[in-house]
Amino acid sequence: MSQSNLVLWKKEGSADSDLYIDLFAGRGYGRHTNIVKVNVGEFREFTDSSAKIWLHALDRKNYEKAEAEREKGNELFGQEKYFEAMIKFNNALRLAPSDSKELSLAYANRSSCFFYLRMFEECLIDIEMAKKSNYPVNLMHKLENRVVQVKSLMARGQIQMNGTRPREPALSFGEHKDFSGVAECLKIEKNDEFGHHVVTTHDLNVGQTILIEQPYSIAHTESKSKRRDRCMHCFKECRNFIPCPNCVSALYCNEECMEKSYHKYHCVLWVPEPDKNKFRLVLETFFKINEAFPDIDVLMTTVELLLKGEPVTNLTSAEQKQFCLFFRLITNHEKMSDQQAEKLRNIANDCFFAVALSSPNLKGKFKRSKHRRFLQHFMLHLCHICEHSYDMDEFFMKNDDESAVDYNINQYANGMYLFGSFINHNCVPNVLRYMVDDQLIWQVIRPVKKGEQLFRSYILQPIVMNEVSQIRQGRMLVKYHFKCECIMCLCEMQIEPEVNFTEYPTLKLGLKPAFMTVEEFRQLTLGTIENYEENAIEFLQEYDRFHPNSASILLQRVWIVIWNFLVTRFELIPREKCIIMVPLPILRYMSGNPTHLENVYWL
Repeated sequence: MSQSNLVLWKKEGSADSDLYIDLFAGRGYGRHTNIVKVNVGEFREFTDSSAKIWLHALDRKNYEKAEAEREKGNELFGQEKYFEAMIKFNNALRLAPSDSKELSLAYANRSSCFFYLRMFEECLIDIEMAKKSNYPVNLMHKLENRVVQVKSLMARGQIQMNGTRPREPALSFGEHKDFSGVAECLKIEKNDEFGHHVVTTHDLNVGQTILIEQPYSIAHTESKSKRRDRCMHCFKECRNFIPCPNCVSALYCNEECMEKSYHKYHCVLWVPEPDKNKFRLVLETFFKINEAFPDIDVLMTTVELLLKGEPVTNLTSAEQKQFCLFFRLITNHEKMSDQQAEKLRNIANDCFFAVALSSPNLKGKFKRSKHRRFLQHFMLHLCHICEHSYDMDEFFMKNDDESAVDYNINQYANGMYLFGSFINHNCVPNVLRYMVDDQLIWQVIRPVKKGEQLFRSYILQPIVMNEVSQIRQGRMLVKYHFKCECIMCLCEMQIEPEVNFTEYPTLKLGLKPAFMTVEEFRQLTLGTIENYEENAIEFLQEYDRFHPNSASILLQRVWIVIWNFLVTRFELIPREKCIIMVPLPILRYMSGNPTHLENVYWL
């Protein structure tokens, strides 16, 4: 056992002491504490102006940069590149100071993009937001004229984007009486071999949805790659987003989401490198718990009982009871190397200083020594738990002439999901997950008999064909601190290279998308795609005895693409080429020369 882990929740003096040891004193922690010149044992209350020293320079609002981005958007708009122009206007919105002229102009210009893209509801929303943001009075007539045009077009005829509404995930069983979003046929058990794990009380068939879970806590992650604009609170894609008034990174669907988000508590806090993503998740989790336990002594008493394994009976809210399940998630932390443990202690130290000494909503809550020491250990405990977060990923199709199953994956958030975290790992899982906004959805990928355990893969992708067990075991050991002993790893099982497609018609049909380009996949009707899904389900259910082999693994990969297409409809229909159903008189009324619409059906 790593010696650096033994100090967690250790008392100073006797076990009956109400004072935990000081985790950070005299050990070289506080890499950034010289910025604010405070000691661990002190509590200082910072004014808003002094707290700004924690702001990263790149996160500041900047009027001149906002204006430059808007002007670039205007140039693209003049070239009728409306989607590219909208990206620039979105950048301007992020950078523009609150209630500035530049903010209102960016809203107004974005509404123009929505207008020419025939997204009229979004256009009207942006117009209203421009008016609320001190839009110049001398330009107000432009917005009023646009409102008249939009309402006239909406009244004269329907304009409809090609496609259908995304599929809404739904449980294939009734909901569990104790767990929201969990199928009633699932239950958590515990034994010496598997620890906590999930079993089914009902036979499960391929394609059934058994878990649609909301996060206990979730935090956005930074990415330099392509990324959709998502709300900081609900993580839905938001076309009409409103920016955070204090930073350039947070976006919201509306003011309600902005008010509910915990981001406002740590928006102006400095975020350390290279642990930004973990740091954010720990803070999001801490603020949720802080809100559930207004009295710090109640939280301390609850933690003491949980650490002793005793029942907790003094809780008054569902959020406090949910915390008890969350607190028990810490696993395998004692198997960490000293280096891994020290890294977490550094993150905990940064969280301790940033939160306890800078967050306005915690004023006075941790003034007493026992409370400050408790906070140190609590932050470290959260760091351990958040090691087991889920990566939330969104899918992007590559170039039109590349394979439809050769997709890109981009992480947009880290989330803590309570029930899903009790599902153990297996290199050949019987359930796979996908993400919709902040929801984590689990579907059955192999038949599961009543009483059997559910297994997931700790890696999002299906197993890689012919990958040796040492590689998989190495991944698990480094990140999750255990050696996988599934049948595939123990038996050095190799995946069969071939399955004769002609013998299995359902496999042949289910695999068709694997041999299509992105452009060919885009041309498929929704009914055709659902038919491919049905064939994939039928094959995987009936011929599970052949799994895993190269064909069945490829079929799972195809199915992942189909899932993401059906529930999100992202990227598969190119936005520049959306077919727009426009009655001819309406089109003439709009411009008289609609040359910018290349794909128009004349009705």
